[in-house]
Amino acid sequence: MKSILQEATSVEKAVAKAWEAADSPNEFSVKILEPGQRGFLGFSSKDAIISLVYETHSDKTIHKTQNSTRKPTRQSQQRQNPIRSREEKPVDKRTKETPHQKSQENTLVWTDEMSKTVSEILSDILKTINSDAQIKTIVTGNALSVKFSQKILPEEETERSLRASLSYLVRQALKRKLRRKLRGFKLHIDSGVKE
Repeated sequence: MKSILQEATSVEKAVAKAWEAADSPNEFSVKILEPGQRGFLGFSSKDAIISLVYETHSDKTIHKTQNSTRKPTRQSQQRQNPIRSREEKPVDKRTKETPHQKSQENTLVWTDEMSKTVSEILSDILKTINSDAQIKTIVTGNALSVKFSQKILPEEETERSLRASLSYLVRQALKRKLRRKLRGFKLHIDSGVKE
């Protein structure tokens, strides 16, 4: 029995090259030593390495004269990593919380400095757009609720868009001022008047 180690960009190409190098044997077995990996745009890729084991013509005549009943079998390409079946149902990532997220949520708290900074930023923005609305902040753990004393814009749809934009602007300004990430902190901006 002989074996050939072959290296190529993929397992299929390595098997084809080794098979041709062995003069196209009818019976052979393939062992994948390294499956290979493709890198981003071809950079840092690893070649696949396989071992092709086959019998030569002289090996076959020796087996026949010894009346061997053992026959070599052709094995399909086998990977060393077992196939894992996924029996788990898909989970909505928005609703499922891990224990790490729950503990992190309890440790994230809006400080007085942070809520004062948010009030200052929103006051400056309201002065810029000539609004007389007053700001009230309520801190509950990792959520900061900001309520305006009156509506800023007459239409509900534009008011909602303005609140979303203000929330984004406040978070960006707060990140820049405090020089820290605000992942996990929640900011709700709402007008005090409901229809």
